[in-house]
This record gives sequence, C-alpha cells and structure tokens, in this order.
Amino acid sequence: MEIKETFQVEYLAYDPIESPYFKVVSVTRFGWTPEPGDFLYGSSSVPLDPEIEQSEWPPSVCILHVFSSRTRQWEERSFVREGDSMGIVSEMRRDWPTEQRNAVYWRGALYVHCQTDYVMREAAEFKFGILMNQAVKWSGY
Repeated sequence: MEIKETFQVEYLAYDPIESPYFKVVSVTRFGWTPEPGDFLYGSSSVPLDPEIEQSEWPPSVCILHVFSSRTRQWEERSFVREGDSMGIVSEMRRDWPTEQRNAVYWRGALYVHCQTDYVMREAAEFKFGILMNQAVKWSGY
C-alpha cells in the first residue's frame, strides 16, 4: 500500500551500557492536509486515495526501516501491533507534521511521540504498541 504525501523521520535507539551498537528507526509522518475553511484548502496537487485515507493507522502489521550499526545496513522489519489503532490515515493528516516530535530509548524499547499525540513503543521482539495517556495532553511549548 503506497500512502502519498508522507515523509520519514529517523530516531536513534541506543544504550551504550547495553551494547556498543545502535539502531536508527525510520517512522512515517504524514503531510498536513488542509480542511474546508483552512487558508490552504484546495491547494494540494496530489490526489489522495480515499480507500487508503480511511484505513486504520498504524496498521496491524507495520513495516519500519531499521538501520543496524552492527550490520551497517538498512532492513525492512515487520512489527505486529498490540492493541487498537489510534485512528485512520486522514486523521493523522490533521496534525501539523513539522512540530517537534521526540523519542526516548528506555529499557530496550524506543518510545516515539507521533502525530495526533499518541506514543508508539517499538520493542526488540518485533512488536509495537500504542500508548495513550489521557492525563498528559501535548498542547505545544
């Protein structure tokens, strides 16, 4: 499935106490799509596939590109989602994609603050989960 108007953001997964090697995980971000009433509404030149825009995100099996300093190669890795999705692709586009998003590598897992303020946890056992804390709502800095 090719999703248009996306880009990749890379995050470092590294703990020098655990290993001298690191990983770089590339996570998909969605371009912002103006809605009716927005200043740039109707300015997108790329037609978006309505079927893809209504599909769940993240998908039940998510393919991420991971670089390993041990092998010095990028690999495609399939991760199986644990739990529910956070919404659909078109909802991800409502959040401004260039806002600063951070990540932390903690206890063998990479936690990434994603669009629409959910947190994705990528673990070494090729699983990922969606964490959402209603008590903490990111509202900018």
